[in-house]
Amino acid sequence: MGNVEPNSKRKKLWLGILGLLFMALIATAAALVAFELTRSGEVETIDESRSLPRSADPDRPGRLVLDLRGVELTIVKGAPEKTIRVSGSYNSAGYDWTAVYSTEGDAPWVYRLEVQPIGLLHRLAPAPGTALRIELPPNLPLAIDGEISGGSTSAELGSTWTVATTLQVGPGQHRFAFSEPLRQPMTHLHLDVPVGEIEIAQLGNAGPGDVRIDVGTGEACIDLRGEWTVDSRIEIACGVGHCDIHEPGRDDAVIAHDDGPGERSALPRIEIHDTSMLDTVSISEALAD
Repeated sequence: MGNVEPNSKRKKLWLGILGLLFMALIATAAALVAFELTRSGEVETIDESRSLPRSADPDRPGRLVLDLRGVELTIVKGAPEKTIRVSGSYNSAGYDWTAVYSTEGDAPWVYRLEVQPIGLLHRLAPAPGTALRIELPPNLPLAIDGEISGGSTSAELGSTWTVATTLQVGPGQHRFAFSEPLRQPMTHLHLDVPVGEIEIAQLGNAGPGDVRIDVGTGEACIDLRGEWTVDSRIEIACGVGHCDIHEPGRDDAVIAHDDGPGERSALPRIEIHDTSMLDTVSISEALAD
């Protein structure tokens, strides 16, 4: 029994050493990738505007499907032309990219955009500098789904016609903002964050009826301010880390927590359900303007 504590300390020490070795391996791989790209790669420019296929119904919501890894992603409102514009740059030695229209399921059109590292080394440590900008027309209804792994995201979706969003976002910093109300309230916003940091600003302007946010390891800041027009159910689970929820303004909506029915009001009702295993979620007053 006397050796239990020393053995436990020895095990923790070895785990720490293995963790440091793994981090050193990733850093070395990143350095090799950067060297290879500098030596042999060429920076390619992306600049294209794709109109919908002629057979597509522009008044029915289509889908923008993202499959991005190690990309500095920016999403903004574009011109009212029913055309999705994509611009940016990538290194041809380390990345490959594709953008195609198709039809899948009930969607009248699907625009699939992929940017992926080439080879195992690049996948282990994607080199920085690959940037992508997507401009969404405000008169084109669409849902956004897919996966964003690594890199960063700055998405300003205010005034767009985003009807729903379902994304898995990986390591990195990711921000989704709604500075202006959407063309119509979202049906849902589902974000799965295994590892990373996520910020949602002025969610009320998106007005999703169903919100699910699952953070495994990392941090989340969810700002509920905005012009709520419908009731909403918000379910959040936060594992290792911390999640902050900031309530909407008193004139925007009424909050109902797990432990109470909430006050009676003619304002939209926002139900917040914390399904975390640990005490990692905090709810506070609205952020100052």
